[in-house]
Amino acid sequence: MAAALLVAAAALAAAACGWPPPAAEGSGERFATAEEAFQELRTRPEHRAMAVALDNNPHFHWAYGRSWGQASPEAALDSAFTHCDEQRRLRGVRSPCRTYAVGDERVWGLTPR
Repeated sequence: MAAALLVAAAALAAAACGWPPPAAEGSGERFATAEEAFQELRTRPEHRAMAVALDNNPHFHWAYGRSWGQASPEAALDSAFTHCDEQRRLRGVRSPCRTYAVGDERVWGLTPR
């Protein structure tokens, strides 16, 4: 019984201090498609967002940034854009990052930055 109470207290303390911490990633290699990256993102904690940059001249290049566990949808989107921009520069993608999804909703292309 004491062990169960300790586990419950630890879980409550972790939740109160924002654990697990917010996370983000950016890469064009981990997932074969933006849709695959989006479907996996949907398994992550709220608030989450994804930004994507696509080039098709002369070859297809892409980069993305994803973020989850943020304090708000806006914070998730800001973090996703930051990671997308980093990956876009690393991969030589010339097109700007655009919103692909916020939460579980695909909103591709509505908000370029």
